[in-house]
Amino acid sequence: MQKIPVKLAAPGMTLAKAVVREDGITLVGEGVELSESLIARFEQSGISNITVKGNPVQLDGLPGSTDYGKRAERMDHLFRKHSDDNFMMTLKKVLTQYFRLKAAALAAIAAEAAEAEAAHEGREGAEAEGAPQADGVHDVAGKPKQGKNGISALLSRKVKP
Repeated sequence: MQKIPVKLAAPGMTLAKAVVREDGITLVGEGVELSESLIARFEQSGISNITVKGNPVQLDGLPGSTDYGKRAERMDHLFRKHSDDNFMMTLKKVLTQYFRLKAAALAAIAAEAAEAEAAHEGREGAEAEGAPQADGVHDVAGKPKQGKNGISALLSRKVKP
């Protein structure tokens, strides 16, 4: 999910949240695919930002971007005039740590998604070739493994919703 300016919206993007005017009237519900006419309608209605699914627009360097690594790097510059103020230095430290943690979390999520996609593509390729695969709980023949990593692992395995 990404909040973007309407000017950067493109046809084909999908809304992650409903678009609501300042007076509370809902223009379009979530899940709607954007079109040229819908984007023009948002601009005419005075809507400045919308929230779309995924992360379709690279906002590096733009106000409101979510590049937390760059935000953490900018802390020295932003707090350069407050080196003698203990409160401001504590605030700088907290913000820097927050942005670094957010950057690390996003990097971990991206790596996990890439790994899952690579594993999914590997399974599809093997299924297309008809070759069985072992997944740690099942052997190559598809039967549950016995012993330490077998049935007990299968039963204790957590299922992602």
